[in-house]
Amino acid sequence: MDVSNRDNVIRQLENNEVDYALMTRLPEAMSLSSLELMQNNLVLVGGKGSREDFSRNKNAYFKRFPFIFREKGSATRKAMKDYLKLNSYHSEKNITLTSNEAVKQAVISGMGCSIVPLIGIKNELHLGQLEVLSAPGLPIKSSWYMVHLKEKKHSPTAKEFLKHLIDKRDSILSKHFDWVKEFEF
Repeated sequence: MDVSNRDNVIRQLENNEVDYALMTRLPEAMSLSSLELMQNNLVLVGGKGSREDFSRNKNAYFKRFPFIFREKGSATRKAMKDYLKLNSYHSEKNITLTSNEAVKQAVISGMGCSIVPLIGIKNELHLGQLEVLSAPGLPIKSSWYMVHLKEKKHSPTAKEFLKHLIDKRDSILSKHFDWVKEFEF
């Protein structure tokens, strides 16, 4: 299993390096089969105690705290940049990091704020280390898809994995992702 940004995932699919990939933005130029797995909510987060400052004055908050972005090639980075531009939010400084974990740790330590997938911050929310900041147009909603090349010849194991995922999708989501309902938007 490799966790990577969208551009790397597309390259891995094109080079037939992987059986399956998870992504939120499907490339138009590729012949893919896709299975929609679940909704993806991208939420704006700040560190502990940031919700009150943010709700008082969003623009002042953004001037004081840098935006923390994923690296180029990340679908989350593109969604965040598009959202900030659409809403005319600006920050004096920006920070770019190469993983969701690095972004989370930077936000927790008070270095700035970011837009991240809700499913990736369960523990940090429950521990009170991160706070979801409410703003117009958020969350940014998309879906998670499992994809593969249409012409891919899968091994029996890979075929069985896909069958299992299709058959058990609802129970897997219920068991592992029901907690996101606490954050209905």
